[in-house]
Amino acid sequence: MSEKNIRTLGYLLCAALLLSWTVMVLPAGVKRPTELFGEPDPLEPEPLSSKRSSGFVEQTPPPEQTPPPEEENISNPEQQNETEPTEQNDDSGGEGSGEGSGEGGEGGGSAEGPTFATNLGQYTGRSVLVEELNNDILPFYVRAGGGEGLSIRVRTDSGVLAPVSEDNYEATLSLGSNKITVLLYQDGELILDKRYTILYQEREADENNPQVGEHPPEIHTNLEDGAILSNQNYTLLVSALDGDGNYLARTGSSIITVLVDGVAATQVTGGSAQYEYALYFQRPNIGDTRAVEIVIRASDGKGSSGFIKRNITVEFPDEGQSTGTASVYIDATAIGQGILDGPYLYTIKQGIPAADAVLECLEECGYTVDYSGSIKLGFYLHRIYRAGINEGGAVPGHLWETIRRDGLTLTNSSDPDSIGEWDYTSGSGWMYTVNGSIFPGKGMSEWYLNDGDVIYLRFSLAYGKDIGGYDSTGGSYGSFASYCYRWVDGAELFQGHWLEEVERIEPTETEQGYVLRICRRCGEAEEEWLPALGTS
Repeated sequence: MSEKNIRTLGYLLCAALLLSWTVMVLPAGVKRPTELFGEPDPLEPEPLSSKRSSGFVEQTPPPEQTPPPEEENISNPEQQNETEPTEQNDDSGGEGSGEGSGEGGEGGGSAEGPTFATNLGQYTGRSVLVEELNNDILPFYVRAGGGEGLSIRVRTDSGVLAPVSEDNYEATLSLGSNKITVLLYQDGELILDKRYTILYQEREADENNPQVGEHPPEIHTNLEDGAILSNQNYTLLVSALDGDGNYLARTGSSIITVLVDGVAATQVTGGSAQYEYALYFQRPNIGDTRAVEIVIRASDGKGSSGFIKRNITVEFPDEGQSTGTASVYIDATAIGQGILDGPYLYTIKQGIPAADAVLECLEECGYTVDYSGSIKLGFYLHRIYRAGINEGGAVPGHLWETIRRDGLTLTNSSDPDSIGEWDYTSGSGWMYTVNGSIFPGKGMSEWYLNDGDVIYLRFSLAYGKDIGGYDSTGGSYGSFASYCYRWVDGAELFQGHWLEEVERIEPTETEQGYVLRICRRCGEAEEEWLPALGTS
């Protein structure tokens, strides 16, 4: 046998011996080969990028090894190479971001790598009140750790904030939203940034402090304290003015809230000049009256707020039962016809809206009525008919001039025996107002009258601009936001111009000068002549 064959036979005998050794039951105390020499080395794992590109799913580490999520990180440290945060990284989710554990301190980054600790989190997710701070100064700390070559920079809305001592800072807050961003650098490179949004404000007005802040809003409503209402349906009117006399919006940076027995009123129409809250009072289980508390609060979003409360009594008549009287007028001053009819006395009935009052008045005054919808749903008045109702009708010249400047479309259409939409202009039609100044932001089938109300049915040629009701249309028609005159109640009433100087020529010794002013609201021009200076 050759030497080569002898070596091959030896290898086979050794392999057989090892195989039998691994499957036999060993006596106690005898160790297996793996126990003598240890487990073989595992295969080198494939790089993570290779797994992702080849369709593998990265395995999630066991829970105890999973690092806490960094929900407030503005940027990804592995991808951020800039020395300052970019615009897209400047917002971590708005107010309430960065909320931390308070005194224990919370920061950003991994617990096993570069990170920072701060107590800014305890000031987010809530309002910081003026009374909590001295001179509007917010003290806080930021400390870096977990690596070498680390440095901290703190930015506020007004710029970079220098520390007052090693890790301590003081930020001067302004009323409203304040943003403080912490930036962590390693060897001069930005590796982490994190923003905290802090809302700073005065304590909100309440019953004990009905006016809070430097300029508390002025709240107006049609409901008097101690009022007795005799209708389950009531439209509460609310408006609020800030310190500069501007109307506050119901939502946004400024807030108006209405609570009825602690529950927010949500059925709202109208605009900032006057919001309309549709209230419906539930009948009590026992008795026919109920005490109701209504709270109105307005905030200007700058730290000032106002509060009023109305305690009222509501009486609950049966459906259709009389709850008072109202007066109805029909006005066509815009086409030169003045007051057509009125006052017509109408008996208000529980659960019956204003559309019923208008229809009853028109029918009793001899009109034929063209309308769509019903008294209680979607009522819209198209046209009224009566022989000779518009004979000799003529649009006032001043109104015609204003309509033409406004750029409204003229229809050149009218009827001597009726008045309705599309007469004279594309913006014509019937509108209604309550008590002479309220143009509701809803139809007559949704408005409920109260005892003593006066309802005017007015004809407009300019989407309500000519009668003072344009805001209630919710549209944008023509060039002007409104007109400076009202054609109502048989008269032309001046409301005042918003004049802006557009041209001026100074006088000389021998020549007059003049100033040209244009009204920003209605486009009317006014010229003022300046006398010559003469010789001295």
